[in-house]
Amino acid sequence: MLAIELLSPVRLALRVTPFALGIFYLIILGFGALDSQLKKFSFAVVAITAFGIFNPYINSYFSAVAQIGLTLSVWSPIFWVDRIRISIKDVQKICLILWLFNSLSAFFGVLQVYYPERFAIDLSFSKQITDTSFDGLKITLDDGTQLIRPTGLSDSPGGAALAANTAIIMGVGTGLVYRSLLLRLMIALTIILSLFSLYICQVRSLLILTGLSIFAMSLLLVFRGRLVRALAIYTAALIAIVISFAWATSVGSNAVNKRLDTLTESSVAETYYTNRGVFLEKALFDDLFEYPLGAGPGRWGMMAYYFGDKTNWVNPMLWAEITVSGWVYDGGLPLLIVGYGAMLIGFVSAVRIAILTSSDSLSNFASIVAAVSLGCFAATISSHVFVTQQGMIYLMLLSVLLVVNRSEELKPRLKTNAPPER
Repeated sequence: MLAIELLSPVRLALRVTPFALGIFYLIILGFGALDSQLKKFSFAVVAITAFGIFNPYINSYFSAVAQIGLTLSVWSPIFWVDRIRISIKDVQKICLILWLFNSLSAFFGVLQVYYPERFAIDLSFSKQITDTSFDGLKITLDDGTQLIRPTGLSDSPGGAALAANTAIIMGVGTGLVYRSLLLRLMIALTIILSLFSLYICQVRSLLILTGLSIFAMSLLLVFRGRLVRALAIYTAALIAIVISFAWATSVGSNAVNKRLDTLTESSVAETYYTNRGVFLEKALFDDLFEYPLGAGPGRWGMMAYYFGDKTNWVNPMLWAEITVSGWVYDGGLPLLIVGYGAMLIGFVSAVRIAILTSSDSLSNFASIVAAVSLGCFAATISSHVFVTQQGMIYLMLLSVLLVVNRSEELKPRLKTNAPPER
């Protein structure tokens, strides 16, 4: 719907709807008690952002309120998910649904490469893309064809890469949860398609994050003593990488190889600094000292674009390329501390459950959440996470994991305390 030009007048409403649903569930189901460290830290993230409404540096009250609402929406699953009943079967359905939708988006990315005139999305009506930036969003195939980086089922150039990343992680996890041979063959096919989209989209950070996530999932399987399954994942991943890379280079060898060569031309640190490290350095050594308690919410990103006051030259809109910059602007050092604190608690919880739980199904799901959590950690210094649906999905998965784990831990106690049968 976002990609249909006729619906461009209601693009804002379409973008807001998924986030509004988060707040809707929060209103219907309630906050619940702040009975865990994760909830307390998450509440602090929202509270610090909300307190920024009193910051004298805010650009406009409209954009500030919008940013506070966005933050509340993204972090809302932490508060409302445990208000509903969730079982292991529900977890399996969640993995399956996320795999299917993201695989479909990655598949559309492939179609947009081979049949751009039919499946490529016209982004010329998007106000966010200027004529000068349009050329930088294109790739050139070996036959000379120029096309926008595959968007998948989104209106963002390169959007198929994010879907591919999620499809691969969820695909591996779904393959661990379900025993069906046919389903596993389908998963293998979608992983190859997703890797093709990752290569063609040329989003190096997501390519690295995907590899780290799969490595983390396999490592957790090793800690569980499931060496054969971990080796199977490594072997399957290696085969998929070789096939998809050969496929991608057969279509756009110059574009793919030139992009990947930048990862080996210099050290990882130098490559990162050249592309995203400068933003991290500015956030920590310039912006943080200028705005130790934040510059006020709503001064950057889409909330500033839609609701900011462009005539306010005293407190103009700011540019934030990564999550760290956004957190510094929204709440300064306090928001950085509680934001990373919440992520650390979530990651440690997922790893602990993956290793210690007696349920293999829950362990598999915890491995997925740990992998996604690790990816989100890395994404905070390379892109935006917690103002997107990606962040909301991660927090939803983490909350589901903790709810199901709690119910699994209660089962032995319920059996022990059950009244004797008559």
